[in-house]
Amino acid sequence: MVPYWLNSLIGFTTLGLEAALVVALVLWVGRSRLLGVAHLFAWVGKGWWAVAVAIGSLGAIVMSLYYEISGFPPCFWCWMARVFFYPLPLVLTVGWARREVEMLAPYVLSFSLTGMGVTFYQHLLQMGAASGGVCGAVGGIDCAERWFFELGHITFPWVGFVMFSWFAFFAWVALQYHKRGYAP
Repeated sequence: MVPYWLNSLIGFTTLGLEAALVVALVLWVGRSRLLGVAHLFAWVGKGWWAVAVAIGSLGAIVMSLYYEISGFPPCFWCWMARVFFYPLPLVLTVGWARREVEMLAPYVLSFSLTGMGVTFYQHLLQMGAASGGVCGAVGGIDCAERWFFELGHITFPWVGFVMFSWFAFFAWVALQYHKRGYAP
């Protein structure tokens, strides 16, 4: 049984990450008109991998421990999300060690967008907005079964979607930074 406080912590953290992502996107769109924002994105363009590694590592640890604590085996779509999520912190760390982080942004972006598609589809299944048949997992949990639901919209796939969205945002900013050099 998962303690209530852990579900609440994951839910409120996800809500905070959602709000921060909206703010980041608004700042990105208005970066040319807002004084000082270009400097912020220049920093993100250079140091995005460190934040992405932190988010990815923490997300992977929380995801793995949550499944252990809850006793629920991951379903097929959860495994698919893991396939695209778990390699990201490791790949970024190796890229940083080899000083090749800039070359990794297209791969991080492609993994993130694919992961966003997988987790969004599973979120739609759990919210009842998509029908995809019964997806049986080893151990019997159904992909459409909603066993984590916080703040009226946050499911476990939605948590993954938000984390993949941050990866995609960081990779996009890094690509734009290195392609166009928008730093002042």
